[in-house]
Amino acid sequence: MLVDAMYVCSSPFQVLTAIILATENKEKADLYINGFFFNFEKYQEILQASGLFRRVSIIPYKVYEKYFNKRGRILPRLQAVTNYLFPSRVAKSILPKECFYRRIYSPNRDIICRYLQFYHFRHRFNAELLLYEEGNSAYMQETVLQENGIEKALRRILYGSKAVATGTLLLYSPELFFAIKKQCTFDVKKINVTPTAVRRVEIVFHSEKSVPAYSAVILDTHKSAIFNQNQKSEIESIYHTIIDNLCTEVWLKRHPRELDDSFGIDKIIDENLPFEVLCTTVAADTYLLISYISTALTMPKILFDQEPYILLLYNLVGSTVDIANTKKYFDTIKKIYRHPERILIPETNDELIECIQYLNADIHKRRQ
Repeated sequence: MLVDAMYVCSSPFQVLTAIILATENKEKADLYINGFFFNFEKYQEILQASGLFRRVSIIPYKVYEKYFNKRGRILPRLQAVTNYLFPSRVAKSILPKECFYRRIYSPNRDIICRYLQFYHFRHRFNAELLLYEEGNSAYMQETVLQENGIEKALRRILYGSKAVATGTLLLYSPELFFAIKKQCTFDVKKINVTPTAVRRVEIVFHSEKSVPAYSAVILDTHKSAIFNQNQKSEIESIYHTIIDNLCTEVWLKRHPRELDDSFGIDKIIDENLPFEVLCTTVAADTYLLISYISTALTMPKILFDQEPYILLLYNLVGSTVDIANTKKYFDTIKKIYRHPERILIPETNDELIECIQYLNADIHKRRQ
């Protein structure tokens, strides 16, 4: 069976993007969800019922355990070579029998979709691989399509030039991408957020709750992935400083892979709801978004041209985050904001207090 397209998602934001793309493309498509985030089974249920996708399946985590999670320097390379030589092993763990696709939509850097493309090549189906935006990393980091060295040579030997072709990157804001990257070797196309797609997103992610205007929202990060224990304690202390001193309601949007902490906040945004969905029904310009680093900070601007206030905390605590690229990204965001003064990036705890005082005065003024 030859189907128009397959989408692979490993986060709620990627699911949202798959909905927008599938609505725009009007193609018969299947959706595959990696079980890496909270309540992914609920997403499968909601999306299957929506009728947007032909079928919605879960990629079991054991597939990644078996084919991708080798540690060290040598074993991962040997495993990659084995996957290049025998892509059917990977494909048979994921795809229905005798099911092939014209297009494979992959999150940026997800190597599993490259192996699925090789499986199609092996069976003489010239499946096109399209990388779609997974958040701010698409603008800051290199993509899987730009690999070099031995693996690239091996792909060429096994599958020809099509296996190392630069391919296509789908972004909400190519303008932002080129403002940061200046140039690239692959094709970049814009993801159009149409009114029809927005309505579809609202239907799929229907929620009875909304965050009131002028609220502050802490967009928590994947702390265990970027902080050691001391750094985690530091960022939590900073959260409490903000909560204790802000003059407005503080809501929490927990990271989909880290749902244990609430920091004493009782107003929790629905875990099944990507934050960006709230911006389809409420003017996000009134919000104050707070985070160490989060894709959701800039998506209101990129998706809907809304300009919430942003309080960034990445200068206050060390982490594994690439601060130089992060700074470059937000410096560029400031340039496209009509009100760049709304983006606050304190460098010390004293400056944080000054920012809170400024925000309190501004919130009071806007409410009058």
